[in-house]
Amino acid sequence: MPTDLWTLDVLVEAYKEHERRTRGLRERTLRGYEWNVRLFVRTALGDDPVNPAVLGRGHVAEFIASMSERLSPASMRTVGSALRSFFRYLRVAALRDQPLEAAIPVIACWRLSALPRFLRDDQLKQVLALLETCRPYGLRDRAIVLSLAIFGFAAR
Repeated sequence: MPTDLWTLDVLVEAYKEHERRTRGLRERTLRGYEWNVRLFVRTALGDDPVNPAVLGRGHVAEFIASMSERLSPASMRTVGSALRSFFRYLRVAALRDQPLEAAIPVIACWRLSALPRFLRDDQLKQVLALLETCRPYGLRDRAIVLSLAIFGFAAR
């Protein structure tokens, strides 16, 4: 078999052994990484034999987009970690020369990441209409909201 063609099992075992040896990853972590790597390689390259050298940014973008439709942001962070690790291994093992890990987007997973970054004009009007401007605290709240609208979100 030419050196650039692998079976998925052999490729994944070599990757896992590398991660055990260099990073000291636990078996539980490796099993999770293995699941994601196998799914990615099968999705991108199909059946055996596989050639990791033909993997490209398009494969990564398609896979991440398809997985993000089905998984939570926390699960997507795990997918990203597994793929970054695998792509680094491919470069260390001289199976791929370009850094594919740069194609994996940062997944927002903090507590308030689902909040919108700014309000549309109609949403801002709705918020302002709800404020009681006949009382001092309502005027204060309106000033805060308008200040945020004008200065806080200027870079839409």
